[in-house]
Amino acid sequence: MLTGSTTAVSPLRYSRPAVQSHAMRSGWGYHLAACSLLLLIVALRVTYLCQVENISLASDEAHYWDWSRHLDWCYYSKGPLVAWLIRVSCYLWGADVMPAVRLPAVLCNAFMLLGIYLLVNRIFNNARLAFLALAVALTLPFIHVGGLLMTIDAPYACAWTWAVLVAHCILFAPLSPGGRWVGGEGAQQPYTTQYFLWLTLGLILAIGVLAKHNMALFVPSLGLFLLLSPAHRHELLRPGFWLMALTGAVIGGGPILWWNAQHDWVTFLHVGTQATGASTATSGIRWLGPLEFFGTQAALLMGLWFVLMIMGFANCGARLYRAKDNTETRYNRVPQLQQQLFLTCLALPMLLICLVFSFKVRIEPNWTVTAYITGLILAGWMLWERWTSPRWRRTTYVVMGLGVGLSLMIHFSSVLYPIHAMLMPQVSPRKWDPTCRLKGWDTLASEVNKLRQQEKVEPILFGSTWSYTGALAFHLHDQPTVFCLGPVTGSRYSQYDFWRPNPLHDPADYAGKDAIIVGELSPQVREAFEKIEPTQRVQAREQGLVVAEWNVTIARKLKPTGFGLTVQKY
Repeated sequence: MLTGSTTAVSPLRYSRPAVQSHAMRSGWGYHLAACSLLLLIVALRVTYLCQVENISLASDEAHYWDWSRHLDWCYYSKGPLVAWLIRVSCYLWGADVMPAVRLPAVLCNAFMLLGIYLLVNRIFNNARLAFLALAVALTLPFIHVGGLLMTIDAPYACAWTWAVLVAHCILFAPLSPGGRWVGGEGAQQPYTTQYFLWLTLGLILAIGVLAKHNMALFVPSLGLFLLLSPAHRHELLRPGFWLMALTGAVIGGGPILWWNAQHDWVTFLHVGTQATGASTATSGIRWLGPLEFFGTQAALLMGLWFVLMIMGFANCGARLYRAKDNTETRYNRVPQLQQQLFLTCLALPMLLICLVFSFKVRIEPNWTVTAYITGLILAGWMLWERWTSPRWRRTTYVVMGLGVGLSLMIHFSSVLYPIHAMLMPQVSPRKWDPTCRLKGWDTLASEVNKLRQQEKVEPILFGSTWSYTGALAFHLHDQPTVFCLGPVTGSRYSQYDFWRPNPLHDPADYAGKDAIIVGELSPQVREAFEKIEPTQRVQAREQGLVVAEWNVTIARKLKPTGFGLTVQKY
């Protein structure tokens, strides 16, 4: 047992019911149940996406869809994998529609959950415990959000999960029938098998890097575990670990570096300014940043799982401190510590890095998503050792029930609108309903289409920021090219500034044309046209409540001097 409590129940000593079928005893029954559950989840999500009528793509999803219409080796702010997956999915679906764009997220999320199931089963040699872990994971709202929204986090989290699983296969032999770990024995596999697994891990790492640059943190995180674990430290002196790192760097980083070398290294400049806060108006230290960071992460993990995860980190640190004076032989007799250390090192560095940067910038909730893959397994471990306590069991059931309720609300938030209308009829549901950012785009597109039809010549279409641009392009009936005014409306540069011709950078090609602009107008935009007509306010309503609203303006005759951009500074 990891704690001093005599009532703690080790996951390794988890007892099965006395009467079980052969399939259940061998684990195949739970394997089949897990696969069936995941297939059911996939089917339900695809059906939901095909049937739901009041939600569509979020701004960032539409932005990545616009990328997929211009396939490349990298993009301004992210790697190319998200665009590649969307384009393949839309091609196979036969149309650029919302379910096709989101299908890769559904599949990546299912494979991520399968990887978690296999990892828990491998760590504890207990298929029933792994199935329970899978079921509990499905009560977490952010798991369902990740399974519906096609952002870079879907393939990134999937790649990280399978990288952790393959790394565990390399470094740990399977649990013996007697319930004992054979720590470090994975290194005694034949060299050919070892190198094949390291190469496989390198390929998975490359896929993750192409999805999100943060995947590169997997290498130092795994290296930290090898350094701290005497039973595995020798792997740092073998070529396998370095083969993995080199494969990921060449295959994953190569396309990104090649593209950036041709575009003034804009991705690295963007990520650097975003991480340091140089791109924001706020300067100095955000002293409340860490408190905000912890609060956000605790809310994301329903409080309970965050506390248990921190307890797991602390427990691992305390055991590691007590074992610091042990010889390697004595250390190897505590294989539970090896497993806890493995889970901790693949989670804690990401959290600590975000904690440090929280003093400078606001940390988005999804930035730490991969820390929860192993962090939540460690949290489950801590809970299982305290499962004999009625208080822990009751708290867990309440939190799981709350998680299921919130997950259902994410899918069917509109059922609460009548209550909202009675209590706060003048307040928009955007105050509490995060799905409002997915609503109303069809209304906006309908109004813009009407304005286009009234014009004798097709006008230029603009979004004031990148978040409006892709969404407008996706939802208009003919999905035309829409340009972004970000650099002249106070927003940042984006991928739109690299595609030519472009009215911002090539105004002579568009001189004299009218435009329809969605979003706010800056003085620089007003000066670029000979006449600006009165702005119209477009509101999207659901059950009588305003769920979204935009400004739409017609601008007449773009001047030959354009928007006054003389220097491209991405």
